Amino acid sequence: SLGSKERVGLVGPNGSGKSSLMKIMAGLVQPTSGEVIRSGQSYYVPQLDLPLFKSDMSILEYLSSIHDEWWDITDLLERKFGIHDINIEQTLATLSGGELIKLHLAIALTLNPEVLFLDEPTNHLDLPSIEMLIEFLYEYEGSFVVVSHDPFFLDQVTNTTWEIEDKKANRFGGNYSDYREQKAAILEGRARQHEAAKKELDKTKKAIQREQERAGKSRRTGKALKGDRSMSAVEKGFFKNKASATAGRNKAKLDESAEDAKEKIQATKATHRRKAHVALETESGSRGRTLARTNKFKVELQDGRTLVENAEMTISYGDRIVLTGRNGAGKTMFVKALLGESASLKAEGESYLAPDSKVVYLSQKYEIVDPDLSLVENMQKTNRDLSYEQIRKLLGNFLFFNQEDINKKASVLSGGEVARLAFAMITAGPVDLLVLDEPTNNLDIDTVDSIVNALEDFPGAIITISHNIDFLSRIGVEQAYVINDRKLKRLGTIPENEEEFYDELMSELES
Repeated sequence: SLGSKERVGLVGPNGSGKSSLMKIMAGLVQPTSGEVIRSGQSYYVPQLDLPLFKSDMSILEYLSSIHDEWWDITDLLERKFGIHDINIEQTLATLSGGELIKLHLAIALTLNPEVLFLDEPTNHLDLPSIEMLIEFLYEYEGSFVVVSHDPFFLDQVTNTTWEIEDKKANRFGGNYSDYREQKAAILEGRARQHEAAKKELDKTKKAIQREQERAGKSRRTGKALKGDRSMSAVEKGFFKNKASATAGRNKAKLDESAEDAKEKIQATKATHRRKAHVALETESGSRGRTLARTNKFKVELQDGRTLVENAEMTISYGDRIVLTGRNGAGKTMFVKALLGESASLKAEGESYLAPDSKVVYLSQKYEIVDPDLSLVENMQKTNRDLSYEQIRKLLGNFLFFNQEDINKKASVLSGGEVARLAFAMITAGPVDLLVLDEPTNNLDIDTVDSIVNALEDFPGAIITISHNIDFLSRIGVEQAYVINDRKLKRLGTIPENEEEFYDELMSELES
């Protein structure tokens, strides 16, 4: 149950049902059994909507379908979220992920529901925008449930934590840090109980063995008594029955103790989550070989708006580069123009891509994934040389195991599942230059860890658009470029300390 003015953080691994639970509570999906009792209006802010991300519907058409006085939404978008140059005639597909999130938040603020459901709202947001979102939730007077894998954000805005684990919802008081401490204590206690139960079972097994030895000795003694002519038949029967009854009682008692111990072991057994397995291969390459380069490079939208000009960047084999900037600064468009991925952009100046190199691009909108195709069909579309068995194995590496999983359409996947499918699609073959646009969005901590482990050992080049300082630090980023006021600027030496790196990026973004 969700109380008045309650702030809930909903946590759990990808695919555990977090998004489904919120959609059921919001009335967007009907439960297969039971009932949901609602009081007041609610609004659900989605984490990832593939059809919406690719929609040719204009912003005006979309907002008009939601609210009669649509201009109230655009007004809030400008006043509250700092988007001043949005064109309501442009299509939803032209918006960045961060702009789409802000658009939905502006809709939520305009509708002013009693309950707000937020599904990974920090995805696609830059650091200043996350601060803005925190302030928005501080001022919000209703109740909200938020799904997020960002511990810092959850600590700032929540006072209750719901955890989905093993198809059950568990409630914890406090924010994410409080939950983590309580969860650690529970797991520690469960581990102690597990060890105690194992010792109890071992002790019981030894007692059963001793009882079997004693019963065997009694049987041998009984055989000896049978030939003893000094005892009557009645006496022999008495001792035999007494021994049998004692053995029976002891066996029943020990068997019961063993079953109790086994139940305790099962009840306290730690749950081991399966993790994605990411394997990256590269064509043979030498460190320092130029893979891509721009010189006096200019990127414009079709309406003539300049995003970046006079941009100079060189990407060599082995480089680890981060491209950052405020939402809408043109990071994604710059990368797309460099790779020749978008026909809706105008590019001038020099750009070079090594013709013999394999470049793979993963967009923040996962455009590589076709929502109308199944998981297997999506894999086959981008990896035509792979057999069905190889595709099954690769999907299994990303936790898609059974026949039902791999044959369902991508449109029904959660945001985390879409992200895992996209990574499976791009890592199936060798790569020289890996371009990742907000790669940690929608992924749980375990899957991010698996990707980080793969990227640490990847010898090729990586250019990533990300505001996740922890991720950037762990994959060993060596160069940082910031797009600010239509200029591409390379920062100096990247500090090893994460807080100093964060401060330097924030200083550039705020200047």
